[in-house]
Amino acid sequence: MMNRLLAQSLMKQRGAALIVSMLFLLIMTVLGISAMNTNILEEKMVTNSRFQNLAFQAADSCLSQIAEDPDNFTFLSGWEDAGSGSFGVNAANNSAAYTSQRQFHMFATPPRNSGFSAVKFQTAHNRYICSGTSSANSQVTLRQGIYQITPKF
Repeated sequence: MMNRLLAQSLMKQRGAALIVSMLFLLIMTVLGISAMNTNILEEKMVTNSRFQNLAFQAADSCLSQIAEDPDNFTFLSGWEDAGSGSFGVNAANNSAAYTSQRQFHMFATPPRNSGFSAVKFQTAHNRYICSGTSSANSQVTLRQGIYQITPKF
């Protein structure tokens, strides 16, 4: 009698648990692959952001060096090379290089209330372009104008 009931109950089962568990495994696999692809994309974005930041820092350090060095001011019209260099931390993948150009733009009168007479002094306006390039070829270009008050010639 027991064997007969067991045989009848085995005949009624059609493998629904197997189908449900296979569907569950398939869904979990798709979710896992999707999560891995998202993680890889986020890692690429962070790396690109890091190299872009290094290029910006190189271009910014170039502008800082130009502003601190009075020899970088020129009265020649036209664009000329203002120098190049490197900016970086200790590892090769964390380095960046910069190049700079300068141009004398024009003479103008000193700003009002600056304490400088427009009769004796003038302002020389120089333009600077600094480009920073990271080791992954991310590039940032910064443009800045600097006024220098000089005696009239």
